[in-house]
Amino acid sequence: SPELRRGKRLAAGVTAALDPLTGRLLWATTDYSVRSACTISAADGRLYLGGFMPDPRTGQCYVWCLDARDGSLIWRSEPLRQARNVVAVADKFLMTSTQSPDAVYLLDKQTGKIIKALSKPYMCTRYTLCGRYLLGPNMDVQDTGTGRFLSSGPAVDPNGCLGAIVSNGRIFYTSQAGGLQVSLAYGSEAAVPSTAQQNPPPN
Repeated sequence: SPELRRGKRLAAGVTAALDPLTGRLLWATTDYSVRSACTISAADGRLYLGGFMPDPRTGQCYVWCLDARDGSLIWRSEPLRQARNVVAVADKFLMTSTQSPDAVYLLDKQTGKIIKALSKPYMCTRYTLCGRYLLGPNMDVQDTGTGRFLSSGPAVDPNGCLGAIVSNGRIFYTSQAGGLQVSLAYGSEAAVPSTAQQNPPPN
C-alpha cells in the first residue's frame, strides 16, 4: 500500500507524456500507472497499462485504457488476477496473462470486459500474439478463438518463460535455459522436406 509521508499519501506510480523533440511535459497523472512487471502498450491513440501489483485503492489488478492525448481514463477492465509483461493489442481484443498457471485473458478493446480466460500449463511466459494465435514456449500454438492447443514443438526449455516469434514465414524459439534455438516451418514450406532432411549429415 502507498506509504504515508508527512501526513500525505504517496502516489503508487505516475504516467506522463513528453514532447519527443523538446522533452516538455505534456501531461501527467498519478491516478493510473503501470503496476510492476508490465510495459505500456499504445495503439490508435490509446495507452494500455497493466501489472501484477494490486491497485492500492481497491486491492485488485486491472488493465487501464487511457486517452493518449491527455491521460484521461477511457475504461478500467474487470478485476484480473494479474496483467503481466505486456498488454498485447490485436484487431478485436487485447491479451494479457498471469504469473500463475491458470489464465490468459482476452479483453474487449472497447470496454475492458473479459471475453475469455484461457488456461495455460506454464507460469511466467511472455507470449507472442500472432493474429488469433498465441505462441508460447517450446513452439506451443494455442487458438484464442477456441482455446485449443493446436501444436507443440520439441520441449527444449524447462523454464517456459519465453514465447516463440514469427519471422519470414517461420516460427523461432530460443531456449532461455540453454540458449538452444530451434525453428519450425509451416504452410507450404512445411510440406516440402528441407535440404537438411533430404541430405542428412554422414554418421
